[in-house]
Amino acid sequence: MNKMKLATLKRNFLALLFLISFTTLADETLCSKDYCDGFLVPNNIRNMINDGYEKTTSAIIIGRKYLIATTNSDINKCSILFLITANGINENPVLPEKKPICNYSVNKNNVISSWKDEGKWNEDIYQISNDKWTLIFRDACVGCGMIKRTYFKEDVANETEILNDGSIYSERTPLFGIVSVEKTTLLNSPIITDKKKSYLITGDRFKLLDMSDNGLFYKIKYEIKSGKALIAWITADDFSLDGK
Repeated sequence: MNKMKLATLKRNFLALLFLISFTTLADETLCSKDYCDGFLVPNNIRNMINDGYEKTTSAIIIGRKYLIATTNSDINKCSILFLITANGINENPVLPEKKPICNYSVNKNNVISSWKDEGKWNEDIYQISNDKWTLIFRDACVGCGMIKRTYFKEDVANETEILNDGSIYSERTPLFGIVSVEKTTLLNSPIITDKKKSYLITGDRFKLLDMSDNGLFYKIKYEIKSGKALIAWITADDFSLDGK
């Protein structure tokens, strides 16, 4: 596990590399705060723009045109988007203002929102269908050596898994661990005293689902011979990553 943790030393270098991926940026056309793409900008949008957005543009994203108001931050350039139709500019943003799209790029039919928080890069992957933007999953700590992916259903997180640190989200695959000690007692939660009656032995292989904030415990999924799955927590020192 110590070797696995050394991967985090590459964080600053890898984070820069992962920003350069097989994605495209939309061609943007500058707008004024009053007019965009031939339409008058609605008053409520102008008020939003005047409340902290320095740049206003229009762009076609996956076949639809949007007014895009963007902040002027050096790192997190975050935007709110409004659909432009033949009748004008929609007054409601495609996502709530509290959920801006940052440093956005496009990959096939998905929009990627990338932002940095507490020194770590994160990515939200959105699917666009019939003008509806749906958050599919979030990849946390891009460039850290391993990634925690959280899946969403109707904007509610419903499951997680740990993936390798591929350069683009579609290339990231699940990570598996192998017990490296003679016997490890499994846990109900990431607390060393919260023990289950179950245990694993040397060579047992499992899928990584989650990790504690301090990196000392991992949530796992172990396939039992009966076909059922055992979900539990394990200490980081009792296993190594499966290189297969």
